[in-house]
Amino acid sequence: MDIKLGLPATSIFWTHNNEERTSAIERWHRVAFILAGIFSLVSLAVSVHLIRQHQKHWSKPRIQRKIVGILWMVPIYAITSWLSLRFKDAAVYLDMFRDCYEGYVIYLFLALMIAYLGNGNEYKVHDILNAIDEPLAHPYPMNLVLDPIPLDASFLRRCKFGVMQFVAIKPIMTLFAAFLESQRLYEKGEFRFDRGYAYVSFVQNVSISWAFYDLVLFYIALKSSLKLFNPVPKFLAIKAVLFLSFWQGVLLATLAQFDMIDQIGNWTVENVSTGVQNWLICFEMSLCAFAHIYAFPYQPFVRKPSVFQFSADGLRSGLLNDNLAVHDAINDFNQVAPGRVLLPSSFRPGNPTIVHYSNVSNERERQEEGVDAAALEVPKQQGWLERDTELHTTGFVPISFPDRVSHPKNSANNESQQSEMDGKYEKLGWTM
Repeated sequence: MDIKLGLPATSIFWTHNNEERTSAIERWHRVAFILAGIFSLVSLAVSVHLIRQHQKHWSKPRIQRKIVGILWMVPIYAITSWLSLRFKDAAVYLDMFRDCYEGYVIYLFLALMIAYLGNGNEYKVHDILNAIDEPLAHPYPMNLVLDPIPLDASFLRRCKFGVMQFVAIKPIMTLFAAFLESQRLYEKGEFRFDRGYAYVSFVQNVSISWAFYDLVLFYIALKSSLKLFNPVPKFLAIKAVLFLSFWQGVLLATLAQFDMIDQIGNWTVENVSTGVQNWLICFEMSLCAFAHIYAFPYQPFVRKPSVFQFSADGLRSGLLNDNLAVHDAINDFNQVAPGRVLLPSSFRPGNPTIVHYSNVSNERERQEEGVDAAALEVPKQQGWLERDTELHTTGFVPISFPDRVSHPKNSANNESQQSEMDGKYEKLGWTM
């Protein structure tokens, strides 16, 4: 009789404990999900504000569109990681999509450094490399087996190729991993010969190591020229995101492999491992968003108030290109792609940048006013104004001067100043 009564009592006791444990797990999961959402919203708000400031002061599009593309990394990582916590069964695919952007960001960093050095003109970087007499020696221990590299246009192409191969391999391996996952042959975190995770990780690690090595060579070769643009914080801001996301995943996969991570409720060991990593990424992205304010400030691109009026809208080249530098990436890919592998690239004529001239008589006054002289170079005989488009598709449009020039500061004095303005145009060689 005691035994019969004891069994139901024990069963009720364990059922009650399991219900409490399940309820506690659900509460903790809800709290973790809300905290991760707060971190993601903070990173999104800070990053979008910085992006909007760059786009508001869109004075150097060839440089700033690479910066904006890098800045989008934080929102992409934060949002996909937060969604992975909500949809745990789709976490593998969301993480794969997130990681695809990793390769593109590495390319954007190299493209940004090239744009900085040449002020948007790659051929100026060729001139800097040609001015260096000695070839570049490989870092130790690679210098024991590899010959020094001549610094010319081929060196720049080599660096681009090293980065672009990772941009191409990353999504290819991601699609391959997604296919294996659909066949239950991937098993993230499982280093087994009969599962695809180990092979995919090996190929990706070799590819990213190649890309980073070429970035190091680029920095060593042009270290003195890059110093002015403070590249180290920019590189660390990017590397921190990639380093944390990758090595956290490796560490958690190792812990799971040694049974140091347990199943929690209906969350498998893989779900728990992936969930912890995604929660940490949500938190870390909120920190990286603030770090980007220091690494990629918009203030250097704010034009000082001057007598010239620049319209940022006239320098736009499309939503994707302004935010992700897609046209630049396609041009660079086609430049280094082997054989006849080419991506479609169409010419998109840009809007002319119309400059309203007023109250500036010579080069010294332009410098004192803080006007970018490079943006004001106009062939005197032809009367053409260069558009800000891609380097490979730069065109020219005729300047269309108004009959009467509008003074940006005081329009009431237009009539009295017109004769003076005509004389100043003549000094610049501009015919009215």
